[in-house]
Amino acid sequence: MKCGFRLALSSSLLLMVFLLLLSRHIQDIFEQYSAATYLTDFLNSRHQAGIDQTAGVLDRLGDKVIVMAKLEEEHTNWVQEELPEYVDHIC
Repeated sequence: MKCGFRLALSSSLLLMVFLLLLSRHIQDIFEQYSAATYLTDFLNSRHQAGIDQTAGVLDRLGDKVIVMAKLEEEHTNWVQEELPEYVDHIC
């Protein structure tokens, strides 16, 4: 009887320590990636009309700009060949 009680007590203590460490690790990850903000934004967006909201966002977007650094040892001519409508000025 004593052995079973000790085994159950030690198992539950080990489990509690493991869960405590796991919860702290998950909390650190949530804080690092702003998971709470992301989750609330996601849940709020599910309550709003998705298609109407997307159409409004697309109307507000303006011109797109691609900024690319050119290094001496890199070949960047493909940008002008593949994206001629976006190439305005190449240094």
